[in-house]
Amino acid sequence: PSSRPKTAISSGSKEQTLPMSPAMLNTMHRESEDCAQARSEAAEHEPRSDVDALRMYSEAVSAEGLASSERANVLFNLGNVLERLGRDGEKAYRECVALEAGHLEAWTNLGLLLMKRGLYEAAAAELKRGLAAAAATANVAEATNNLGVALEKCDDLESAIDAYERAIDASGGGDPRPLTNLGSLFNRLPDETA
Repeated sequence: PSSRPKTAISSGSKEQTLPMSPAMLNTMHRESEDCAQARSEAAEHEPRSDVDALRMYSEAVSAEGLASSERANVLFNLGNVLERLGRDGEKAYRECVALEAGHLEAWTNLGLLLMKRGLYEAAAAELKRGLAAAAATANVAEATNNLGVALEKCDDLESAIDAYERAIDASGGGDPRPLTNLGSLFNRLPDETA
């Protein structure tokens, strides 16, 4: 009996065990090493922290040869990392939408950032611009809901109600946030039947 490893080969219902050649074993070993090296190299390029991500996105945004949409995505990610690190991502978001006006996620994050600062009218204006530029994207419901929040904070309740209703329509009623926000707004309104 051979001491070489064996492999099973199935042919229909009959299984046959064949010895593996040393060349086949070496090829499998090399392929395994190549896969391990590829995984290691990929891991080297993955950010380990937000600080690493900040460095990588900062370098990438100034790289030559990036297409406009790729640079916009890098700027969007840079803005997100800056915000997570407690820094200001506004410039990155503004540069992103300057490159790609239809980047609704960047418009949304810009609006949320402005709301966080209490700049509700500015947030509403940016969200309106973003919605106008990206009217056919999947995140219209979310952005329209955020517009409703900003308008509500500006005490423009009629416009907020309209925005919440449009968000409900855009999501097909599947997003509970505009429904909840609309209900909360109606609960705050004075009872007109008294």
